[in-house]
Amino acid sequence: MDTREEIELINKRKFFRVYLKKPICTETSIVQLNGKSVKTHATSICVNDIGIGGLRFSSKLKLPIGDNIIYEFKLKLLHKRYSFRGSIVWKSEKENDEIAYGVHFQMDNKDIPGYFTVFNDLALIIKRRSQHHGCSFCDFKTCPNIPL
Repeated sequence: MDTREEIELINKRKFFRVYLKKPICTETSIVQLNGKSVKTHATSICVNDIGIGGLRFSSKLKLPIGDNIIYEFKLKLLHKRYSFRGSIVWKSEKENDEIAYGVHFQMDNKDIPGYFTVFNDLALIIKRRSQHHGCSFCDFKTCPNIPL
């Protein structure tokens, strides 16, 4: 993606993103398919950035894409557990078998102010390089999704 495309992509966003220098290890699973509730096994992923509108994550698995498939993402941020639901809207395969995915969250407008505060606090803690972040950052030695 060239610089112009990156700028256009950034300008399309309604909300700011928290870009993580070290990914957050978490899990995702499919919870809804074609409007029907389903239960699937969770798989480990690495979240690279997150905001109110969605997140970007990486995995070695090829996951299905589409707005008819709803995923649940469970994250530990700032000593608290959160659950977000959304659809994968794009993917980009890299040469090291890693696949990057973009997710658009399904979020009620009434929840936005609370999450805005959480993501703003997360951005400040990352900027200050605080050791008391309360997040599940990936361990580069043991994470199965980080290329060697």
